[in-house]
Amino acid sequence: MRPCLSLGLFLLTTSAAWAGGGGDCDCARRVGLCQAEATSDGARIAFTSQTDQCSRIAFSIGGEPAAITIRRGRGVAALPAPTEPGEVQVEACYVCDVASSR
Repeated sequence: MRPCLSLGLFLLTTSAAWAGGGGDCDCARRVGLCQAEATSDGARIAFTSQTDQCSRIAFSIGGEPAAITIRRGRGVAALPAPTEPGEVQVEACYVCDVASSR
């Protein structure tokens, strides 16, 4: 049995920490779409986006939804449980507004 609640809380905490560093990402305001990829080595997931602006990536792990905010086109999340190849699927990628540009 996969620890879904633990995974969700861990990723939410990680995402909030990344989004809060500097305070310039406003992912509540989407300004565009982006393309993202996720690769897992079984212990962590590496995310990439084609934009350097903050990106909010919606993905699933074994069917469980999650999301993460990354900066400068890259981000990594540790996993509380190992994953199998193909379990991580990117569902959507949004470019976030930059608070300092308003």
